[in-house]
Amino acid sequence: GITEEKISLRSFPFFLADKAEDWLYYLSVTMWDDMKQQFLDKFFPVPRAANIR
Repeated sequence: GITEEKISLRSFPFFLADKAEDWLYYLSVTMWDDMKQQFLDKFFPVPRAANIR
């Protein structure tokens, strides 16, 4: 069957644009948790996230 993780991985690219879309093109990830963490590390690193808060 289709898991929620697979749905998340397959639909994620449709929510990206510009630099994030380019970044994803070169990424090889098969687990949703890995994708989520890599995205946050790339576009919302800890120092930047702290400044937003």
